[in-house]
Amino acid sequence: MIVLFNDMRVLTTLESLRRQAKKPDSILIADGGSNEVFIKQICDFITENKLKNVELKILPGRCIDTRRQVIDYLIDKTDIIAFIDSDEEAYNIWWLIELLNPIIKGEADFVGGNIIPTTAKTDAERILNIIQYQSQEMYDKDISYIAMGNSAWKMDIFKKIGNFDASSISTKTDKDYTKGKIGGSYHVSDDYDINVRAVNAGFKGVFAKDAQVLHNQSQIDSTKKLIKYFYSQFVRTSMAYFKHGMSLNKFTKGTTKIAISHPFQFILILIRPIAMIRGWIEWKKCLNN
Repeated sequence: MIVLFNDMRVLTTLESLRRQAKKPDSILIADGGSNEVFIKQICDFITENKLKNVELKILPGRCIDTRRQVIDYLIDKTDIIAFIDSDEEAYNIWWLIELLNPIIKGEADFVGGNIIPTTAKTDAERILNIIQYQSQEMYDKDISYIAMGNSAWKMDIFKKIGNFDASSISTKTDKDYTKGKIGGSYHVSDDYDINVRAVNAGFKGVFAKDAQVLHNQSQIDSTKKLIKYFYSQFVRTSMAYFKHGMSLNKFTKGTTKIAISHPFQFILILIRPIAMIRGWIEWKKCLNN
């Protein structure tokens, strides 16, 4: 399953799925509200390449809102769902096999894979790659940190624990929010929240380091965008921590457990407490709605 919003990089994603040694039974492209021109380009690509197992479904909203609608749509249509993002591509033809094997063998109920940054085109992207690549060291030690964009799940998990967090449902896209015309778009981190809920419900998750995807984040091309990216991530993750009653130590783990590999990480240390306060405010808003 691919969540999409005006991102032509998805064509590379689709090409990488076509090359898989184990072909997906079906591929659902869940579009969060892209413009008509973009939708036509995607439809034309599907038709021209005769991709009969690809379905495009328009499900307006932010990524978490679109993912929630996908689960509702697929809940009784499949036993396993795999996620890959439109800015990613399977690293090699064995990606899907490596991602699904632990589930098929009965060793796990959900699996997270490894994310490899693509070659950076700007200093901001290079810094992002350095920090994210280093933070993946925590994936194998703490399954709650695995990224939804490279993961596979038994649908039975969603049947038992419910869908992605619905404390701030919206049909607006993230781009709509960034225009400044409507309220903030902060929501509970869907990745962290669903991981924690699955583990707490007794489901087993594992990290499959050989299930690798290449992650293209060329849209982060300035220091301003880099700071905004991490700030938003910290706010949403802190909201998940407050939801689950996690300790402050859990929130600061990313700062205290990872060595400083770039000066920019000192900026992250400064914005974490600010983001935590904002996360608390946003979570209280969710509780009052």
